[in-house]
Parts: sequence; C-alpha cells; structure tokens
Amino acid sequence: VDAKLLDDTTPSFTEPTDFISLDPPAKEGKTGLQLKVDRFIVAPNFERELFVRKPLNNAEPIYINRIKLKSRSNSHHMVLYDFRSKTSLPVVDEIRDLRNLDNSLNILTFLQMSNHIFLGGGTDPNSDYTFPAGMAIQLPANASIDLNPHYFNKTSESLYGENYVNLYTVPLSQVKNVVNMINLDNINFTLPPNKTTIITTDFNVNNNNFDGFVEGSGKSIVIVSLTSHSHERGKLFQIKIKGGVR
Repeated sequence: VDAKLLDDTTPSFTEPTDFISLDPPAKEGKTGLQLKVDRFIVAPNFERELFVRKPLNNAEPIYINRIKLKSRSNSHHMVLYDFRSKTSLPVVDEIRDLRNLDNSLNILTFLQMSNHIFLGGGTDPNSDYTFPAGMAIQLPANASIDLNPHYFNKTSESLYGENYVNLYTVPLSQVKNVVNMINLDNINFTLPPNKTTIITTDFNVNNNNFDGFVEGSGKSIVIVSLTSHSHERGKLFQIKIKGGVR
C-alpha cells in the first residue's frame, strides 16, 4: 500500500452517464406540468448559480399541491420563486448567472433577487413534497416561475447541470385552504473570522412578520412547512416554537 496517495487532496469525480430525465405528471397519470432547465456547463473549479424564468402558459389560475424535483449531481440547491412585482420581469428563457466566470457578482441578477417570493424547493435538489390534503398554492393565469439551480464543481474538468420540475395540480373543488408564503429573515448580523458564532432570532406573529395575514381576522395561522437554507460553513440550523403552553 502506498500511503502517500492519501496526501493527494485533488478532488476526483467522474461525471455520471446514467442521468435519466424526470417523467412529466401526465406520464404518471397525474395532472400538472413540467418545467426544465436545459443542460448547462459548470466550469472547472467554479460554482455556478443561475436563474431562468419559465412561463406556465396557463390560461386560468392553477392550484399546485405537489412539487417534485430532479437534478444532476453536485447540485447545492434548486429553488422555485414567484415574483412580488409583475411589472418588471426578466426575459423568458434567458439564463441569468449570479456570478461571472471571474467570480465577480452579476449586479443585475443580484438586484432581481429582491423581487422573489419563495415557492418551493430548497437544499435538497431531488425532493418530492406534497402539501397536506386540501391545501395548495394558487398561481394566477399566465403565471411564470423563476427557476434557480446552483451547482459546484471542485474538479479541473467541466461538469454539467440539468434540472426538472414537476408541478402537480388539483381542481379548485379539492382546495379548502390556499397556501400563502411567509419570508422570515435576519440580515443584520456579522460573522467574526476564525470562530463559531451562534445567531438567534425571534419572529412573532403580531409584529408584521407574516405578510398577507390579517391580524384579528379570527382565522388561525397554520404553518405547513418551514425551510432553512445554509451554505458550506453552516453547522446547524434549528427552528423552535416560542411562547404559549407547549
């Protein structure tokens, strides 16, 4: 045994040749539609994160109760976004990179991110999530979604990214509750170098953290799903209920 081989820290990776596309909902006997990010190159020693707006071509509002994702290897995340403002949308089917090849930030793409509303997906790029019975996301007629794949490549050769998104739909007659999105964030903290830092933030229902919910309406707020998002240096993410008798 040559123990010196262990001193070579060069990443070794072979691009899988058996990647299979995701069947659309119709092939499963389900109603819905499929969106795709066509195969793209991830440059050597580079992480590529991009956005591409895809139209749903829906003449009427649709109700989505399941989101299924499939991605190639080395994917950090796959996220789906709606848009807060529909008046200044990116060009349909145009690839918008977050970083240039010299790793500098693409400012226009970065600014466009402030118009996003989270819809689905997350750090698991091959997830399959179904909402509880009677619940669905409503998307208006002629809707479009920003698809956001993120891949990393620590090898010296080009790799590929490719993503499929299945949106399964149900008729309005089966929807008892329309799911709304909440966006709870904390952007006012710093991380000192060379140490582990713990950040704790509280979000209360009664201090305008839940956009779109009218306080005093008599309706209870039911949290269907919460998704955390962390990168390479993150060690732990915890979500806890605060207040009341538990």
